[in-house]
Amino acid sequence: YNRDARELKEYVELGTRKFSTGLGVLAEVLGSMSFKRERMEELVRQNYSLTTDVADFVSQTTGQPYRLVYKIVGKAVNELMEKGLPLEKLRQEHLTRYAEELGTSLSVNEEDLLQVLDPHVAIQRRSHRGGPSEVSVKTSIELFTAQLAGCKASREAFLAKIQDAAR
Repeated sequence: YNRDARELKEYVELGTRKFSTGLGVLAEVLGSMSFKRERMEELVRQNYSLTTDVADFVSQTTGQPYRLVYKIVGKAVNELMEKGLPLEKLRQEHLTRYAEELGTSLSVNEEDLLQVLDPHVAIQRRSHRGGPSEVSVKTSIELFTAQLAGCKASREAFLAKIQDAAR
């Protein structure tokens, strides 16, 4: 399947236009974004989004299989939900009771458990590549900035070739 430059020109221009339009929209969205930090924190404390973090923590600190711990934590969280209590009210005794129901025992440090339930701590623990921790975000920004600089240099070299060919 062989095409010459004239046949490809239409598709290259179309792709370039769409890409440029997308970048413009992205710039507008990012430039106009605002965040209500207090409201965000209030909502995350009201929901149960840190349940998986609790299960990860308990599994890692006790050596129990994750699937078993997930069931234990799930039962404890269901109890909180039924009572209309936030996840922050989860305590060692909840986990111990449901662990015994499932034929095992768990012992976690109450202070460490409370740390896991803190959304700020949870964010900082997610320090993997692309994660939301401050360190990860700064690293990603540095990486993307370097990639953007490389793209700009490639673009400039490409435009220079085009200008040389036009002469």
